[in-house]
Amino acid sequence: MEFRTAEALEPKSAAVDSPLPQVVEAAVSSPSNIRSFSITGLFFLAIFYTLYFASEFILPVALAVLVSLLLLPVVGFLSKKVHIPEAIGS
Repeated sequence: MEFRTAEALEPKSAAVDSPLPQVVEAAVSSPSNIRSFSITGLFFLAIFYTLYFASEFILPVALAVLVSLLLLPVVGFLSKKVHIPEAIGS
C-alpha cells in the first residue's frame, strides 16, 4: 500500500481556480438563479409527494388505460371478422 504525503494531496493552485465547475458557478452566481433552482426543486418534490399519496387512485386508472389499449386490437378483430358487437366483445 502506498501512502501519500500531505504535499501530494494538496491541490495545485494553477490547476484548480475554483472548487465549483463553471456551470454550477454560473447557475448560482445571482440570487434569482438560486431562487429559480430552489422553486424548481420544491415543485418536483411536491409532484412526487402528491403522486405518492395519490397512488391508490392513479395506479388502478393507469393500469385500466393500459389494459384497454392492449385489448383494443382484439375488440376490433372480434367486431370486424367475427361480427360480435364491440360492447359485447369488450
